[in-house]
Amino acid sequence: MERRGSQLKGTLVAVVGIVACGVLGYLVVRHVALRRQMGAMEVPYIWDAEELARLARKENPEVKVVLTGEKGLWDREGGPRVELVWDKVLGSCDDTAYAGAGGGVNYMAVAPTGEWYVVFSRYGELKKFDREGRVAWVIGGRGGAPGQLAMPMGVAFDPEGNVCVVEAGNKRVSVFTPSGEFVRSVRLDPLGWPLSFAIDSAGFYYVSWYDEREDKVIHKYDPEGKRVLSFGEPVRFREPLQGAGWSLRRMISCGPILASGKFLYYGQGNPYEVRRYLQDGQLTMLIVRKNSFMEPARLRLSRDGRAIQLGGYSRVSRLGIWGDKVVSVVWLTPGSDQKPRSVLDVFASDGRLLTHAAPPSLFSVAAFDAEGRIWGAIGRESGDCLQSLGRITARERR
Repeated sequence: MERRGSQLKGTLVAVVGIVACGVLGYLVVRHVALRRQMGAMEVPYIWDAEELARLARKENPEVKVVLTGEKGLWDREGGPRVELVWDKVLGSCDDTAYAGAGGGVNYMAVAPTGEWYVVFSRYGELKKFDREGRVAWVIGGRGGAPGQLAMPMGVAFDPEGNVCVVEAGNKRVSVFTPSGEFVRSVRLDPLGWPLSFAIDSAGFYYVSWYDEREDKVIHKYDPEGKRVLSFGEPVRFREPLQGAGWSLRRMISCGPILASGKFLYYGQGNPYEVRRYLQDGQLTMLIVRKNSFMEPARLRLSRDGRAIQLGGYSRVSRLGIWGDKVVSVVWLTPGSDQKPRSVLDVFASDGRLLTHAAPPSLFSVAAFDAEGRIWGAIGRESGDCLQSLGRITARERR
């Protein structure tokens, strides 16, 4: 009897041990899976230029795909060099007339008549400067009343010459005359968190933001604020995204947009792409910029499902037109010296990279005027200031 009881006890212990091992194994596997899903492992996305170009040619055989080299055509064949020279510097990092009420410059645009407009998102301000750099007026202030601005995220001009500001906080476009008088507000429905803003010659608004439902990054609205079209593919990931993983795509799938003539240009922030669309959303050209100065963004998910960027903050920050050429401004992650840098690429109208130049100091927020000059925010060498303003003249030197 004792022997049978001992055998039964041994069997129960074995069974319990097996179950315990199974439960423990399940918990370990589940723990690993959860940590992989919720942040222990970085989520890979396709960043290699050659692979991106190959996939684009395969999926869009009718689209012109241009894979650039490290050096531009002018650099390889001894063509003209682009010399970037500061020809005007306004104020300083400590001058609130140019730095805003303690906040840095976020967006700017230059009117065809030469005046320029600067957005200070944190304080909801829009400032106008005359052609000599003097402050003409300041409007806005945080709030939702007519004429107030809540997190303004871009400025552009409509066909009538009015100044239009897109607001993330109020989900609308506020319209002002060049003299600063409030005209109207247009609610954009729907609107996520805008990264860039443009207006075409017919008065349609274009806003760059990632819409998870549509899985698109560019959205076109009519002058009354109704969304009429969504287009533009987000960043490609190697693995299917599930659950909170979409927040990773949302975080990096946006970039600057530029309306010019019949085209709309879009700069994918990281990896480095410049796309040219027709205004109906048809992709006509894709430039994939092969380079060694930009590093991939490193992304993870936190345990509550939020996206966290751990490094690789380099991104295409602005696009502009210089004569018949397309220019992109790239903000680069600080190097070993901990100093942020910026570079400027010049592309021909057919997508070929012509040249690559480095501004004389940190140059992030930028706007291009009709005379081929580039306005922007200047940073100190230490990288702790993006508040004073200046103008670069880009000259071709042979």
